[in-house]
Amino acid sequence: MTAGSTTLVCAAFDVSVTGVRLCLFNAAQIPKRVLLRLHDGAVRIGCCRWQRDVQVGVEFDSQYEDPVSLKRYHSLNEWPASTF
Repeated sequence: MTAGSTTLVCAAFDVSVTGVRLCLFNAAQIPKRVLLRLHDGAVRIGCCRWQRDVQVGVEFDSQYEDPVSLKRYHSLNEWPASTF
């Protein structure tokens, strides 16, 4: 997961079409918007809906589902500001 300019390693649980529950390996405060790079290579933009210590609930943003166009971004800092 990329949060701002920081990359965090985490495990994904309860993955669905609408979101995912993440478990961070190290405690960190997660910003509202995140970029997720999943194990299958898919890249998703999401919104942090809740955080309890190292557990984080992320809702995928269905507006940005095109995996081909998302793969070129390595962080949200590279994402066009006008889309947020």
